[in-house]
Amino acid sequence: MQQDDFRKHFRIDVPEGYVRDLAVWFRNTQPGGKLDLCEIGRPHLAVGGKISLKVRLEDLSAGGMCVSFLSHASLPVKKLLGRWLFVYFKLAAAHDPFGDHLTLFLVTEIIGANDWKGKTYLSLRIAANGVPDPFEKSLHLIDAAKYGIAELTRWCDEMDRTAVGLAERPQQRGLDLEHLLLEIATHHDEVCVEPAEKAQPPA
Repeated sequence: MQQDDFRKHFRIDVPEGYVRDLAVWFRNTQPGGKLDLCEIGRPHLAVGGKISLKVRLEDLSAGGMCVSFLSHASLPVKKLLGRWLFVYFKLAAAHDPFGDHLTLFLVTEIIGANDWKGKTYLSLRIAANGVPDPFEKSLHLIDAAKYGIAELTRWCDEMDRTAVGLAERPQQRGLDLEHLLLEIATHHDEVCVEPAEKAQPPA
């Protein structure tokens, strides 16, 4: 297997704590080259939403993923094969809690469906990547098989390195004002020396 094929299909487990947002829409047909918000509509499954079926991102690769959700025994999972899913997710950076999130809207095809212990597992092939239009409330769908998704490949590579202890240490950074309280809580005991005269809060 060529290295590019290996990276495309090798699945990376996604710890639940890394998932910031996750939503899924079921579609009967493959969408065209552009989607507006009205076409997307409200998600059928979402983490933290009002819908009772909780969806989970089980694993991820540069070319596919697996999602699961609680389901009823009567759900005809085999009829899901060949249908399409929109999957939107936001993941924390692989090895830097202050790094940029990975946020993607993907068009996927259901290529496998199974029930196990009250959950349905869907194996998905990534077909297209939704790129936001800079002027309209819409997404342009870019062929993922042809062009790939560089950000997704990079995230999977970094998670794989982290899992085997080969991740590069993030560069030393200056003060991040947006995360000031977290930086104080994390680093105060390690690097701070109490002054001889410490100001006291007003009585």
